[in-house]
Amino acid sequence: MSMFRVIGDPWRELNEMISQLPGDLGHAFFGRANQYPRVNIWENETGMVLEAEIAGVDPAKLDISAEGNTLTIRGEKTSGGMKPYEFQRQFALPFELSEADIKATVKDGLLTLAIPRKAATKRKIAIETL
Repeated sequence: MSMFRVIGDPWRELNEMISQLPGDLGHAFFGRANQYPRVNIWENETGMVLEAEIAGVDPAKLDISAEGNTLTIRGEKTSGGMKPYEFQRQFALPFELSEADIKATVKDGLLTLAIPRKAATKRKIAIETL
């Protein structure tokens, strides 16, 4: 017989205790890690697809940028009763990105990014004779 007996869901109970702290005091101690958008990302034939849950985020306040092989998503989320907060997620992808070719759509609180591989550029290298 176990010495400990768990009744209920301890994580739910902890979240309830944190939510009862005044203002954002609970999040000052415990962080906002659980409030960043959850993301799924996978590779397909043309590149990658990224889906992020952005319910409560105004699409006009989203900033998506690409540099080299790094994709950055920034935004501001408002959620019932809490002050708005800014978030940023960065992803290092296994290929170079072409920002102009990334397609972004938002539907029902889900941001979908179609991220094609940057077309390989082949150039001939001139050889100097010395």
